[in-house]
Amino acid sequence: MPKQNPLSSRKIGVAFAPALAGPWTRWGPVLSANPNPAAVDSSSVSNAAPAFDRDESGRILLAYKGLGKAQPSKPPCTDGSGKACISVAEAPHWTGPYNRVTADAGMKFLGEDPTLWQSARGSWHMVFEHYTNDRSRSGAHAWSENGVAGWNVTDNSSWVPVHTMLDGKPAALFKRERYQVSFDSDGEPSLLWNGAQLDGDSFNIVQPFAR
Repeated sequence: MPKQNPLSSRKIGVAFAPALAGPWTRWGPVLSANPNPAAVDSSSVSNAAPAFDRDESGRILLAYKGLGKAQPSKPPCTDGSGKACISVAEAPHWTGPYNRVTADAGMKFLGEDPTLWQSARGSWHMVFEHYTNDRSRSGAHAWSENGVAGWNVTDNSSWVPVHTMLDGKPAALFKRERYQVSFDSDGEPSLLWNGAQLDGDSFNIVQPFAR
């Protein structure tokens, strides 16, 4: 009996509760692998990063990691390549239905571990672990006016793992991953959290956003 690829069963679901203490109820899955075999998310979806529209309409955008069907050459975004793609979907409500706004348009963001948010002026933003120009595990920023079309990766704002300070001293990090953002009371990005590695030791770091 052929072995089943465990990645093929990855789906994105939701859990909801009347309070943080629960009880929690599972809902979904709300997003599964893309039925289009040529899409960058046709094999599996995971690593979900949701964000609600500030206008309180209930609209939600979902950034997620996708893998496509494996190919003999293992290009980016395919199983076994080691390089995933981030895609964006939207829905009128968190329960769905979700429309794939970047994967079905053929857009490619090489990377994973996104955090997604809408700024006070209405534009949408992501920071994520970026794969480009033979640099792995560097950070990047992407933005779109409406979160659907015109996503741009601002390469000039990318940062490589070694560009950081630890205890006031320059540190040459071996790895910097899992980009997560904390927000202030106005919903604007305040702190950047990362998993990092230095001299074989793994730890978390947090740094303020420049204003």
